Amino acid sequence: MQVKPFVATRVGELPLNRNRPIKPGEKLRLIIAPSNQEALNRAATHLEINNPLERQIVRAALPSYDPTKLIVFDMMIDEKWLKGAYKVSILDIKGSVIGSGYFFVDNTTLKIPSRIVNPHWRINYSLKIKNPTDKPIGNFSAYIALPITVPPYQIVKNLTIFPRQLKTSTDIEGNHWTRFEIARIAPLEAHQLSYTALVETRPFLISQNYQKIGQNKYTRQFLSKYLLAEPHIESDDPTIVKLAREIQASKPLQFVKEAIKIINQKITYEIQEGEFGAAYAIKTGKGDCTEFAALFVALCRARGIPARTVAGFGYNGKWERHGSAEVLLGGRWMPIDPTGQKEKIFIGFLPTNILLTRGNWMGGTLAKEISYKYQVMERTQSLAVDIDWKISYGNEHQRKESTNQLETSVRILEPKKLSEKELTVQIIDFSKRKAESHVKPQQQNKEKNQEKEKIKLIAPSEGIIKVPQKKGHNQSPREKFDLKVSVPDVIRAQSIIHPSIELRNPSEHIMRGCFEIRLLQDGIIKLLSCQGIIVPPEKRKQFSPKIKLDLPGINELTFIFTNRIGRRLVRVDKKISVY
Repeated sequence: MQVKPFVATRVGELPLNRNRPIKPGEKLRLIIAPSNQEALNRAATHLEINNPLERQIVRAALPSYDPTKLIVFDMMIDEKWLKGAYKVSILDIKGSVIGSGYFFVDNTTLKIPSRIVNPHWRINYSLKIKNPTDKPIGNFSAYIALPITVPPYQIVKNLTIFPRQLKTSTDIEGNHWTRFEIARIAPLEAHQLSYTALVETRPFLISQNYQKIGQNKYTRQFLSKYLLAEPHIESDDPTIVKLAREIQASKPLQFVKEAIKIINQKITYEIQEGEFGAAYAIKTGKGDCTEFAALFVALCRARGIPARTVAGFGYNGKWERHGSAEVLLGGRWMPIDPTGQKEKIFIGFLPTNILLTRGNWMGGTLAKEISYKYQVMERTQSLAVDIDWKISYGNEHQRKESTNQLETSVRILEPKKLSEKELTVQIIDFSKRKAESHVKPQQQNKEKNQEKEKIKLIAPSEGIIKVPQKKGHNQSPREKFDLKVSVPDVIRAQSIIHPSIELRNPSEHIMRGCFEIRLLQDGIIKLLSCQGIIVPPEKRKQFSPKIKLDLPGINELTFIFTNRIGRRLVRVDKKISVY
Protein backbone atom coordinates (compact mmCIF):
# COMPACT_ATOMS: atom_id res chain seq x y z
CA MET A 1 0.00 0.00 0.00
CA GLN A 2 1.18 3.50 -0.81
CA VAL A 3 0.63 6.31 1.69
CA LYS A 4 0.85 9.84 0.34
CA PRO A 5 0.66 12.73 2.87
CA PHE A 6 -0.77 16.14 1.96
CA VAL A 7 -1.83 19.33 3.68
CA ALA A 8 -5.44 20.13 2.74
CA THR A 9 -6.08 23.80 1.98
CA ARG A 10 -8.97 25.78 0.57
CA VAL A 11 -7.38 25.83 -2.86
CA GLY A 12 -6.31 22.19 -2.97
CA GLU A 13 -3.79 19.69 -1.64
CA LEU A 14 -0.07 20.34 -1.22
CA PRO A 15 2.31 17.35 -0.94
CA LEU A 16 4.27 17.05 2.30
CA ASN A 17 7.97 16.28 2.61
CA ARG A 18 10.90 17.29 4.79
CA ASN A 19 11.15 20.65 3.03
CA ARG A 20 7.41 21.23 3.32
CA PRO A 21 6.31 20.03 6.81
CA ILE A 22 2.84 20.43 8.20
CA LYS A 23 2.19 22.83 11.09
CA PRO A 24 -0.21 22.83 14.04
CA GLY A 25 -3.68 23.97 13.02
CA GLU A 26 -3.35 22.62 9.49
CA LYS A 27 -5.34 19.66 8.15
CA LEU A 28 -3.43 16.47 7.38
CA ARG A 29 -4.77 14.40 4.47
CA LEU A 30 -3.48 10.87 3.89
CA ILE A 31 -4.33 9.20 0.58
CA ILE A 32 -3.96 5.42 0.64
CA ALA A 33 -3.80 3.35 -2.54
CA PRO A 34 -2.72 -0.23 -3.42
CA SER A 35 0.75 -0.38 -4.96
CA ASN A 36 0.83 -3.97 -6.25
CA GLN A 37 -1.21 -7.14 -6.66
CA GLU A 38 -0.24 -8.44 -3.21
CA ALA A 39 -1.61 -5.31 -1.59
CA LEU A 40 -4.85 -5.77 -3.54
CA ASN A 41 -5.25 -9.19 -1.93
CA ARG A 42 -4.67 -7.95 1.64
CA ALA A 43 -7.45 -5.75 2.94
CA ALA A 44 -6.37 -2.70 4.95
CA THR A 45 -8.27 -2.53 8.25
CA HIS A 46 -6.45 0.00 10.45
CA LEU A 47 -4.21 3.03 10.28
CA GLU A 48 -1.62 3.91 12.92
CA ILE A 49 0.48 7.05 13.37
CA ASN A 50 3.61 6.97 15.55
CA ASN A 51 5.28 10.17 16.74
CA PRO A 52 9.07 10.81 16.59
CA LEU A 53 9.42 8.85 19.85
CA GLU A 54 7.84 5.86 18.06
CA ARG A 55 4.84 6.02 20.39
CA GLN A 56 1.40 5.45 18.92
CA ILE A 57 -0.73 8.59 18.99
CA VAL A 58 -3.41 7.66 16.43
CA ARG A 59 -5.14 4.38 15.69
CA ALA A 60 -8.20 4.43 13.46
CA ALA A 61 -10.32 1.81 11.71
CA LEU A 62 -10.46 2.18 7.94
CA PRO A 63 -13.70 1.84 5.94
CA SER A 64 -14.56 -1.37 4.10
CA TYR A 65 -11.85 -1.99 1.58
CA ASP A 66 -12.58 -1.45 -2.12
CA PRO A 67 -9.46 -1.92 -4.30
CA THR A 68 -10.96 0.27 -7.03
CA LYS A 69 -11.13 3.32 -4.77
CA LEU A 70 -8.68 5.44 -2.83
CA ILE A 71 -8.91 5.74 0.96
CA VAL A 72 -8.76 9.31 2.26
CA PHE A 73 -8.00 10.01 5.93
CA ASP A 74 -8.22 13.57 7.34
CA MET A 75 -7.26 14.99 10.74
CA MET A 76 -6.14 18.27 12.29
CA ILE A 77 -2.61 18.61 13.66
CA ASP A 78 -2.65 19.39 17.38
CA GLU A 79 -0.48 22.17 18.78
CA LYS A 80 1.11 19.75 21.25
CA TRP A 81 2.56 17.48 18.58
CA LEU A 82 6.34 17.19 18.69
CA LYS A 83 8.53 18.45 15.90
CA GLY A 84 9.92 15.68 13.70
CA ALA A 85 9.09 12.69 11.51
CA TYR A 86 5.79 10.83 11.98
CA LYS A 87 5.36 7.33 10.59
CA VAL A 88 2.05 6.17 9.12
CA SER A 89 1.46 2.39 9.03
CA ILE A 90 -1.38 0.58 7.26
CA LEU A 91 -2.31 -2.74 8.91
CA ASP A 92 -4.23 -5.75 7.73
CA ILE A 93 -6.62 -7.82 9.83
CA LYS A 94 -3.70 -9.76 11.37
CA GLY A 95 -1.94 -6.58 12.44
CA SER A 96 0.82 -6.93 9.84
CA VAL A 97 2.13 -3.79 8.15
CA ILE A 98 1.19 -3.72 4.46
CA GLY A 99 2.17 -0.14 3.75
CA SER A 100 3.84 2.84 5.38
CA GLY A 101 4.91 6.43 4.81
CA TYR A 102 6.24 9.49 6.61
CA PHE A 103 5.25 13.10 7.05
CA PHE A 104 7.00 15.86 8.99
CA VAL A 105 5.69 18.29 11.60
CA ASP A 106 7.27 21.69 12.20
CA ASN A 107 6.20 22.96 15.59
CA THR A 108 8.52 25.88 16.27
CA THR A 109 5.85 27.61 18.38
CA LEU A 110 5.82 24.86 21.00
CA LYS A 111 6.59 26.55 24.34
CA ILE A 112 5.71 23.74 26.76
CA PRO A 113 9.05 22.65 28.35
CA SER A 114 7.83 19.09 28.95
CA ARG A 115 7.12 18.70 25.21
CA ILE A 116 10.48 19.97 23.95
CA VAL A 117 12.70 17.20 22.62
CA ASN A 118 16.02 18.40 24.09
CA PRO A 119 15.19 20.47 27.19
CA HIS A 120 17.66 21.87 29.70
CA TRP A 121 16.53 21.59 33.32
CA ARG A 122 17.87 23.70 36.17
CA ILE A 123 17.96 21.96 39.55
CA ASN A 124 18.18 24.01 42.74
CA TYR A 125 18.72 21.79 45.76
CA SER A 126 19.37 22.80 49.37
CA LEU A 127 19.82 21.19 52.77
CA LYS A 128 19.30 23.42 55.82
CA ILE A 129 20.05 22.22 59.34
CA LYS A 130 19.65 23.92 62.69
CA ASN A 131 20.22 22.84 66.28
CA PRO A 132 17.09 24.05 68.13
CA THR A 133 18.22 22.55 71.47
CA ASP A 134 20.27 24.05 74.31
CA LYS A 135 23.05 21.46 73.99
CA PRO A 136 25.55 20.93 71.15
CA ILE A 137 25.15 18.21 68.53
CA GLY A 138 28.27 16.58 67.11
CA ASN A 139 29.73 14.71 64.14
CA PHE A 140 27.11 15.64 61.57
CA SER A 141 27.81 13.89 58.26
CA ALA A 142 25.69 13.97 55.11
CA TYR A 143 26.00 12.47 51.64
CA ILE A 144 23.96 14.30 49.00
CA ALA A 145 23.59 12.74 45.56
CA LEU A 146 24.44 14.91 42.57
CA PRO A 147 22.96 14.52 39.08
CA ILE A 148 25.16 12.33 36.89
CA THR A 149 26.07 12.33 33.22
CA VAL A 150 24.73 9.24 31.45
CA PRO A 151 25.65 9.39 27.76
CA PRO A 152 23.93 9.87 25.43
CA TYR A 153 20.64 10.85 27.08
CA GLN A 154 21.58 12.86 30.19
CA ILE A 155 24.40 15.40 30.22
CA VAL A 156 25.27 17.59 33.22
CA LYS A 157 26.28 20.87 31.60
CA ASN A 158 26.98 22.83 34.77
CA LEU A 159 27.26 22.10 38.49
CA THR A 160 27.91 24.58 41.30
CA ILE A 161 28.16 23.47 44.93
CA PHE A 162 28.10 25.68 48.02
CA PRO A 163 30.18 25.74 50.22
CA ARG A 164 32.88 25.61 47.55
CA GLN A 165 35.40 23.65 49.62
CA LEU A 166 33.22 20.54 49.65
CA LYS A 167 34.65 17.51 47.91
CA THR A 168 32.90 14.92 45.74
CA SER A 169 33.02 11.15 45.60
CA THR A 170 31.89 8.51 43.14
CA ASP A 171 31.19 4.77 43.27
CA ILE A 172 31.37 1.82 40.89
CA GLU A 173 27.81 2.53 39.66
CA GLY A 174 28.84 6.02 38.53
CA ASN A 175 26.90 7.79 41.31
CA HIS A 176 28.28 11.10 42.56
CA TRP A 177 27.97 12.63 46.02
CA THR A 178 29.15 15.66 47.87
CA ARG A 179 29.91 15.13 51.55
CA PHE A 180 28.98 17.71 54.17
CA GLU A 181 30.64 17.35 57.62
CA ILE A 182 30.38 19.48 60.75
CA ALA A 183 32.24 18.40 63.89
CA ARG A 184 30.11 20.47 66.29
CA ILE A 185 26.80 22.32 65.93
CA ALA A 186 26.28 24.73 68.80
CA PRO A 187 22.83 25.48 70.27
CA LEU A 188 20.72 27.53 67.80
CA GLU A 189 23.47 27.30 65.19
CA ALA A 190 22.37 26.82 61.54
CA HIS A 191 24.14 25.63 58.38
CA GLN A 192 23.20 25.25 54.72
CA LEU A 193 24.44 23.18 51.79
CA SER A 194 23.16 23.72 48.27
CA TYR A 195 23.89 22.93 44.65
CA THR A 196 22.65 24.19 41.30
CA ALA A 197 22.87 22.04 38.19
CA LEU A 198 21.98 22.50 34.54
CA VAL A 199 21.06 19.15 32.99
CA GLU A 200 20.34 18.44 29.33
CA THR A 201 18.10 15.44 28.66
CA ARG A 202 17.44 13.73 25.33
CA PRO A 203 15.04 10.99 24.26
CA PHE A 204 16.76 7.61 23.93
CA LEU A 205 15.00 4.43 22.88
CA ILE A 206 15.29 1.04 21.24
CA SER A 207 14.07 1.64 17.71
CA GLN A 208 11.29 -0.43 16.19
CA ASN A 209 13.82 -1.14 13.43
CA TYR A 210 16.36 -2.80 15.72
CA GLN A 211 17.52 -6.12 14.33
CA LYS A 212 19.33 -7.82 17.17
CA ILE A 213 20.15 -7.45 20.85
CA GLY A 214 23.29 -9.47 21.48
CA GLN A 215 24.55 -11.14 24.65
CA ASN A 216 26.40 -9.55 27.54
CA LYS A 217 30.10 -10.36 27.45
CA TYR A 218 31.05 -9.30 30.97
CA THR A 219 32.55 -11.54 33.61
CA ARG A 220 30.52 -13.50 36.15
CA GLN A 221 32.08 -11.42 38.90
CA PHE A 222 30.69 -8.21 37.41
CA LEU A 223 27.26 -9.62 36.59
CA SER A 224 26.65 -11.48 39.86
CA LYS A 225 25.88 -8.30 41.80
CA TYR A 226 22.89 -7.63 39.53
CA LEU A 227 21.51 -11.17 39.76
CA LEU A 228 21.30 -11.63 43.53
CA ALA A 229 18.41 -10.98 45.89
CA GLU A 230 18.61 -7.83 48.03
CA PRO A 231 16.46 -6.21 50.71
CA HIS A 232 13.22 -5.12 48.99
CA ILE A 233 14.35 -6.78 45.73
CA GLU A 234 13.45 -10.32 46.75
CA SER A 235 14.24 -12.18 43.53
CA ASP A 236 14.38 -15.45 45.51
CA ASP A 237 10.84 -15.07 46.88
CA PRO A 238 8.90 -18.23 45.80
CA THR A 239 5.99 -16.24 44.39
CA ILE A 240 8.30 -14.01 42.35
CA VAL A 241 10.34 -16.99 41.12
CA LYS A 242 7.14 -18.76 40.06
CA LEU A 243 5.86 -15.68 38.24
CA ALA A 244 9.18 -15.24 36.41
CA ARG A 245 9.02 -18.85 35.22
CA GLU A 246 5.50 -18.42 33.89
CA ILE A 247 6.47 -15.55 31.58
CA GLN A 248 6.71 -16.99 28.08
CA ALA A 249 9.82 -15.48 26.51
CA SER A 250 12.93 -16.95 24.95
CA LYS A 251 14.88 -13.70 24.57
CA PRO A 252 15.76 -11.07 27.20
CA LEU A 253 14.08 -8.17 25.39
CA GLN A 254 10.89 -10.17 24.95
CA PHE A 255 10.93 -11.11 28.63
CA VAL A 256 11.39 -7.46 29.65
CA LYS A 257 8.30 -6.39 27.70
CA GLU A 258 6.15 -9.23 28.99
CA ALA A 259 7.31 -8.66 32.59
CA ILE A 260 6.25 -4.99 32.41
CA LYS A 261 2.81 -5.96 31.09
CA ILE A 262 2.28 -8.54 33.85
CA ILE A 263 3.41 -6.14 36.59
CA ASN A 264 0.88 -3.56 35.45
CA GLN A 265 -1.84 -6.22 35.33
CA LYS A 266 -1.16 -7.50 38.84
CA ILE A 267 -0.23 -4.29 40.67
CA THR A 268 -2.54 -1.34 41.24
CA TYR A 269 -0.80 2.01 41.48
CA GLU A 270 -1.32 3.48 44.94
CA ILE A 271 0.95 5.90 46.81
CA GLN A 272 2.63 4.18 49.77
CA GLU A 273 3.78 5.73 53.02
CA GLY A 274 7.09 3.87 52.86
CA GLU A 275 9.26 1.91 50.46
CA PHE A 276 8.28 -1.74 50.71
CA GLY A 277 9.62 -3.36 47.56
CA ALA A 278 8.94 -6.37 45.38
CA ALA A 279 7.60 -9.07 47.75
CA TYR A 280 5.20 -6.57 49.35
CA ALA A 281 3.89 -5.55 45.93
CA ILE A 282 3.22 -9.10 44.74
CA LYS A 283 1.63 -10.01 48.08
CA THR A 284 -0.68 -7.00 48.43
CA GLY A 285 -1.22 -6.20 44.75
CA LYS A 286 -0.48 -2.51 45.23
CA GLY A 287 2.41 -0.07 45.24
CA ASP A 288 3.82 3.11 43.76
CA CYS A 289 6.78 3.60 41.42
CA THR A 290 9.15 2.12 44.02
CA GLU A 291 7.27 -1.19 44.13
CA PHE A 292 6.84 -1.30 40.34
CA ALA A 293 10.58 -0.81 39.82
CA ALA A 294 11.58 -3.25 42.58
CA LEU A 295 9.26 -5.99 41.29
CA PHE A 296 10.48 -5.54 37.73
CA VAL A 297 14.13 -5.85 38.81
CA ALA A 298 13.30 -8.88 40.97
CA LEU A 299 11.58 -10.66 38.07
CA CYS A 300 14.50 -9.99 35.76
CA ARG A 301 17.02 -11.29 38.29
CA ALA A 302 14.89 -14.37 38.97
CA ARG A 303 15.14 -15.15 35.25
CA GLY A 304 18.89 -14.55 35.05
CA ILE A 305 18.75 -11.06 33.47
CA PRO A 306 20.96 -8.43 35.19
CA ALA A 307 18.92 -5.43 36.38
CA ARG A 308 19.03 -2.67 38.98
CA THR A 309 16.79 0.06 40.38
CA VAL A 310 17.44 3.76 39.76
CA ALA A 311 16.06 6.89 41.40
CA GLY A 312 15.63 10.50 40.42
CA PHE A 313 12.89 12.92 39.43
CA GLY A 314 10.04 12.63 36.96
CA TYR A 315 7.62 15.15 35.47
CA ASN A 316 3.93 14.31 35.17
CA GLY A 317 2.19 17.65 35.43
CA LYS A 318 4.62 18.49 38.21
CA TRP A 319 8.08 17.31 39.28
CA GLU A 320 8.15 14.48 41.80
CA ARG A 321 10.67 11.98 43.10
CA HIS A 322 10.50 8.90 40.89
CA GLY A 323 11.88 5.36 40.87
CA SER A 324 12.53 3.32 37.75
CA ALA A 325 14.97 0.65 36.58
CA GLU A 326 17.76 -0.35 34.22
CA VAL A 327 18.30 -3.73 32.57
CA LEU A 328 21.53 -4.97 30.97
CA LEU A 329 20.79 -5.78 27.31
CA GLY A 330 23.51 -6.46 24.79
CA GLY A 331 26.17 -5.08 27.09
CA ARG A 332 24.50 -1.70 27.78
CA TRP A 333 22.28 -0.53 30.60
CA MET A 334 18.88 0.29 29.09
CA PRO A 335 16.66 2.67 31.10
CA ILE A 336 13.11 1.41 31.67
CA ASP A 337 10.15 2.89 33.55
CA PRO A 338 7.77 -0.01 34.30
CA THR A 339 5.14 2.14 36.04
CA GLY A 340 1.91 2.57 34.11
CA GLN A 341 2.92 0.73 30.91
CA LYS A 342 0.22 -1.75 29.91
CA GLU A 343 0.23 -2.34 26.16
CA LYS A 344 2.72 -0.57 23.91
CA ILE A 345 5.90 -0.93 25.96
CA PHE A 346 8.41 1.92 25.71
CA ILE A 347 11.99 0.95 26.50
CA GLY A 348 14.20 3.96 26.82
CA PHE A 349 14.54 7.37 28.44
CA LEU A 350 12.22 10.37 28.09
CA PRO A 351 13.52 13.93 28.56
CA THR A 352 10.97 14.56 31.33
CA ASN A 353 13.10 12.46 33.69
CA ILE A 354 16.30 13.21 35.56
CA LEU A 355 18.47 10.34 36.78
CA LEU A 356 20.09 10.84 40.17
CA THR A 357 21.32 7.51 41.57
CA ARG A 358 21.77 3.93 40.42
CA GLY A 359 21.41 1.06 42.85
CA ASN A 360 19.14 -0.16 45.63
CA TRP A 361 18.31 2.98 47.59
CA MET A 362 15.84 0.88 49.65
CA GLY A 363 18.53 -1.42 51.02
CA GLY A 364 20.23 0.89 53.53
CA THR A 365 23.02 1.93 51.13
CA LEU A 366 24.32 5.30 50.02
CA ALA A 367 22.48 4.92 46.69
CA LYS A 368 19.80 7.39 47.69
CA GLU A 369 19.10 11.08 47.29
CA ILE A 370 20.42 12.02 50.73
CA SER A 371 21.78 10.17 53.77
CA TYR A 372 22.90 11.77 57.01
CA LYS A 373 23.63 11.04 60.64
CA TYR A 374 24.82 12.82 63.78
CA GLN A 375 25.49 12.27 67.47
CA VAL A 376 23.45 13.67 70.35
CA MET A 377 24.10 14.07 74.06
CA GLU A 378 20.52 13.28 75.03
CA ARG A 379 17.93 11.13 73.27
CA THR A 380 15.47 14.02 73.27
CA GLN A 381 17.75 16.05 71.02
CA SER A 382 17.22 16.24 67.27
CA LEU A 383 18.26 18.52 64.44
CA ALA A 384 15.76 20.63 62.55
CA VAL A 385 16.30 19.52 58.93
CA ASP A 386 14.77 21.14 55.86
CA ILE A 387 15.31 19.64 52.39
CA ASP A 388 14.13 21.80 49.53
CA TRP A 389 14.44 21.30 45.78
CA LYS A 390 13.03 22.86 42.65
CA ILE A 391 13.37 21.95 38.99
CA SER A 392 12.63 24.56 36.34
CA TYR A 393 13.05 24.89 32.60
CA GLY A 394 16.61 26.15 32.15
CA ASN A 395 18.61 27.66 29.34
CA GLU A 396 21.86 26.28 28.03
CA HIS A 397 23.26 29.81 27.75
CA GLN A 398 22.44 30.78 31.34
CA ARG A 399 25.54 29.17 32.79
CA LYS A 400 27.06 30.83 35.81
CA GLU A 401 30.16 28.88 36.67
CA SER A 402 31.83 25.81 35.29
CA THR A 403 32.26 22.63 37.31
CA ASN A 404 36.02 22.80 36.81
CA GLN A 405 36.08 25.74 39.23
CA LEU A 406 35.09 23.41 42.04
CA GLU A 407 37.64 21.88 44.33
CA THR A 408 37.04 18.18 43.82
CA SER A 409 38.72 15.06 45.06
CA VAL A 410 37.26 11.91 43.54
CA ARG A 411 37.23 8.79 45.66
CA ILE A 412 35.78 5.41 44.70
CA LEU A 413 33.22 4.28 47.25
CA GLU A 414 31.46 0.92 47.37
CA PRO A 415 27.93 1.55 48.73
CA LYS A 416 27.61 0.11 52.22
CA LYS A 417 25.09 0.11 55.01
CA LEU A 418 24.99 3.08 57.33
CA SER A 419 26.09 2.78 60.95
CA GLU A 420 23.73 1.23 63.50
CA LYS A 421 22.90 2.63 66.95
CA GLU A 422 25.70 2.15 69.46
CA LEU A 423 25.42 2.36 73.25
CA THR A 424 25.11 6.03 74.26
CA VAL A 425 25.39 7.38 70.71
CA GLN A 426 22.15 7.80 68.84
CA ILE A 427 22.36 7.74 65.04
CA ILE A 428 19.38 9.49 63.47
CA ASP A 429 18.62 9.21 59.75
CA PHE A 430 15.98 11.67 58.64
CA SER A 431 15.82 10.39 55.09
CA LYS A 432 12.35 9.25 54.09
CA ARG A 433 11.36 6.73 56.73
CA LYS A 434 10.65 3.26 55.48
CA ALA A 435 8.29 0.74 56.99
CA GLU A 436 9.64 -2.75 57.47
CA SER A 437 8.63 -5.17 54.77
CA HIS A 438 6.83 -8.21 56.21
CA VAL A 439 8.26 -10.84 53.93
CA LYS A 440 10.04 -14.11 54.43
CA PRO A 441 13.82 -14.01 54.71
CA GLN A 442 15.87 -14.88 51.65
CA GLN A 443 16.04 -18.59 50.98
CA GLN A 444 19.51 -20.00 51.43
CA ASN A 445 18.99 -23.00 49.18
CA LYS A 446 17.54 -22.35 45.74
CA GLU A 447 15.90 -25.06 43.70
CA LYS A 448 18.25 -26.60 41.16
CA ASN A 449 15.71 -26.56 38.36
CA GLN A 450 15.40 -22.78 38.80
CA GLU A 451 18.75 -22.41 37.05
CA LYS A 452 17.42 -24.23 33.99
CA GLU A 453 14.70 -21.64 33.58
CA LYS A 454 17.12 -18.70 33.40
CA ILE A 455 17.95 -16.95 30.16
CA LYS A 456 21.68 -17.36 29.69
CA LEU A 457 23.43 -14.02 29.47
CA ILE A 458 26.61 -14.66 31.43
CA ALA A 459 29.95 -15.12 29.75
CA PRO A 460 31.82 -18.14 31.18
CA SER A 461 34.47 -17.21 33.70
CA GLU A 462 36.98 -19.45 31.96
CA GLY A 463 36.81 -17.08 29.00
CA ILE A 464 38.64 -14.39 30.97
CA ILE A 465 42.06 -13.59 29.53
CA LYS A 466 44.71 -12.23 31.82
CA VAL A 467 47.69 -10.55 30.24
CA PRO A 468 50.58 -9.29 32.37
CA GLN A 469 51.19 -5.57 32.05
CA LYS A 470 54.63 -4.59 30.92
CA LYS A 471 56.68 -2.45 33.22
CA GLY A 472 56.27 1.22 32.47
CA HIS A 473 53.16 0.72 30.35
CA ASN A 474 50.74 3.26 31.81
CA GLN A 475 48.89 4.52 28.76
CA SER A 476 45.13 4.06 28.75
CA PRO A 477 43.73 1.57 26.20
CA ARG A 478 40.88 4.04 25.67
CA GLU A 479 43.23 6.36 23.78
CA LYS A 480 44.47 3.64 21.44
CA PHE A 481 41.31 1.98 20.14
CA ASP A 482 40.83 2.07 16.40
CA LEU A 483 37.47 1.65 14.66
CA LYS A 484 36.88 1.27 10.92
CA VAL A 485 33.34 1.31 9.54
CA SER A 486 32.30 0.70 5.94
CA VAL A 487 28.72 1.47 4.85
CA PRO A 488 27.09 2.27 1.50
CA ASP A 489 26.52 5.93 0.71
CA VAL A 490 23.03 5.43 -0.73
CA ILE A 491 20.39 2.76 -0.03
CA ARG A 492 16.73 2.14 -0.70
CA ALA A 493 14.20 2.63 2.11
CA GLN A 494 13.31 -0.53 4.07
CA SER A 495 16.65 -2.09 3.07
CA ILE A 496 18.62 -4.18 5.54
CA ILE A 497 22.35 -3.54 5.33
CA HIS A 498 25.38 -5.14 6.99
CA PRO A 499 28.00 -2.51 7.90
CA SER A 500 31.54 -3.86 7.90
CA ILE A 501 33.08 -3.23 11.33
CA GLU A 502 36.72 -3.64 12.34
CA LEU A 503 37.61 -2.89 15.95
CA ARG A 504 41.30 -2.97 16.85
CA ASN A 505 42.68 -3.19 20.38
CA PRO A 506 46.44 -2.43 20.30
CA SER A 507 46.70 -2.33 24.08
CA GLU A 508 47.81 -5.14 26.39
CA HIS A 509 44.43 -5.32 28.12
CA ILE A 510 41.42 -7.38 27.21
CA MET A 511 38.47 -5.08 26.60
CA ARG A 512 34.85 -6.04 27.22
CA GLY A 513 32.07 -3.70 26.31
CA CYS A 514 29.11 -2.90 24.12
CA PHE A 515 29.11 -2.00 20.45
CA GLU A 516 26.15 0.19 19.51
CA ILE A 517 24.74 1.66 16.33
CA ARG A 518 22.64 4.75 17.00
CA LEU A 519 20.47 6.84 14.72
CA LEU A 520 20.09 10.56 15.45
CA GLN A 521 16.71 11.70 14.16
CA ASP A 522 15.27 15.14 14.94
CA GLY A 523 17.19 15.28 18.23
CA ILE A 524 16.04 11.77 19.24
CA ILE A 525 18.61 9.01 19.71
CA LYS A 526 17.40 5.61 18.50
CA LEU A 527 19.29 2.40 19.16
CA LEU A 528 19.40 0.24 16.01
CA SER A 529 21.77 -2.47 17.27
CA CYS A 530 23.78 -3.34 20.36
CA GLN A 531 25.85 -6.37 21.25
CA GLY A 532 28.45 -7.38 23.79
CA ILE A 533 31.99 -7.46 22.40
CA ILE A 534 35.26 -8.94 23.67
CA VAL A 535 38.45 -7.69 22.02
CA PRO A 536 41.58 -9.60 23.08
CA PRO A 537 44.84 -7.71 23.61
CA GLU A 538 46.62 -6.63 20.42
CA LYS A 539 43.90 -8.21 18.25
CA ARG A 540 41.25 -7.16 15.74
CA LYS A 541 37.55 -7.92 15.94
CA GLN A 542 35.59 -8.03 12.68
CA PHE A 543 31.81 -8.38 12.45
CA SER A 544 28.81 -7.19 10.40
CA PRO A 545 25.65 -6.36 12.39
CA LYS A 546 22.31 -5.83 10.65
CA ILE A 547 20.51 -2.49 10.55
CA LYS A 548 17.38 -1.28 8.79
CA LEU A 549 16.68 2.29 7.66
CA ASP A 550 13.32 3.45 6.33
CA LEU A 551 13.19 7.25 6.64
CA PRO A 552 13.94 8.99 3.30
CA GLY A 553 16.67 11.59 3.46
CA ILE A 554 20.06 11.81 5.18
CA ASN A 555 20.34 9.36 8.11
CA GLU A 556 23.01 10.22 10.70
CA LEU A 557 24.52 7.10 12.29
CA THR A 558 26.92 6.74 15.21
CA PHE A 559 29.03 3.60 15.65
CA ILE A 560 30.37 3.51 19.19
CA PHE A 561 32.15 1.09 21.53
CA THR A 562 31.69 1.67 25.28
CA ASN A 563 32.93 -0.10 28.40
CA ARG A 564 30.75 -1.57 31.15
CA ILE A 565 30.09 1.78 32.84
CA GLY A 566 29.11 3.44 29.56
CA ARG A 567 32.35 5.33 28.96
CA ARG A 568 33.10 5.86 25.28
CA LEU A 569 36.22 4.08 24.02
CA VAL A 570 35.95 4.90 20.32
CA ARG A 571 33.36 6.43 17.98
CA VAL A 572 32.79 6.92 14.25
CA ASP A 573 29.97 8.96 12.65
CA LYS A 574 28.56 8.14 9.22
CA LYS A 575 25.80 9.51 6.97
CA ILE A 576 23.68 7.39 4.62
CA SER A 577 21.27 8.75 2.04
CA VAL A 578 17.97 6.85 1.95
CA TYR A 579 15.55 7.17 -0.97
